Amino acid sequence: SRSGEVLSEFPLNNISHSIEITSEGNLLFPYSWSQEDESQITEINTDGDVVWEWSAKNFINKHNFKMSVSSREPKSFVAITGAIELDLDTIVATLSQANVIVFINKKDGSVEKFITFSQNEWSSNNGKRPHTPVVLNKELIGYSLRAPNSVKLWDFDCECYKLLEVKDKNAIRKDGKNRTRSLSLQYLGGGQWFVSGSTMLRQIKTDGAEIWKAKISPKPLWSGFHKVIRYELE
Repeated sequence: SRSGEVLSEFPLNNISHSIEITSEGNLLFPYSWSQEDESQITEINTDGDVVWEWSAKNFINKHNFKMSVSSREPKSFVAITGAIELDLDTIVATLSQANVIVFINKKDGSVEKFITFSQNEWSSNNGKRPHTPVVLNKELIGYSLRAPNSVKLWDFDCECYKLLEVKDKNAIRKDGKNRTRSLSLQYLGGGQWFVSGSTMLRQIKTDGAEIWKAKISPKPLWSGFHKVIRYELE
């Protein structure tokens, strides 16, 4: 609660990258640093019981994806960073190391379709690394990408996607290059989005115009934003 009281808690066996609440009130977890023989997504009810889970193993083995590797977690499998409900029967998830966004059928665990990024689209050896998917009215309307830090947003006026690079100019690595960081992304309505970068929070329009931003210091090295959600209290 807002007073600091713990209302409920659920011990987990792995590291969850984010949490989404489904239309049925369940909690959806993507396990970012999971191993190949573990589930990459788990859904639990408010009693803490597992009601659905999914493994990427069969999908990855079926396709010959060029996989990137995390230097901090070299044993991680696909580095799933986001999972969100598209509708009652479908989950959208980002398999970061495989550079793939998948649409998963909850009934049988199959991947109905997927978005991938060809090698000539990649801007670094790590590829695009899709990060956070955003859904509205049963449609994928946006997602963030880590290489480079950018967001792909649906423009409701032109009915097309806009790709925007999100750079924090004060976030410089020791080698002089711009430091990237995981990007959370949220649609606020009215063509406005909330996005986190390395050292800044921003509310932006689909064309990239900034409405406001907040900044923190880029030091020490691993300080910075990761999963950020904006909400308003009534």
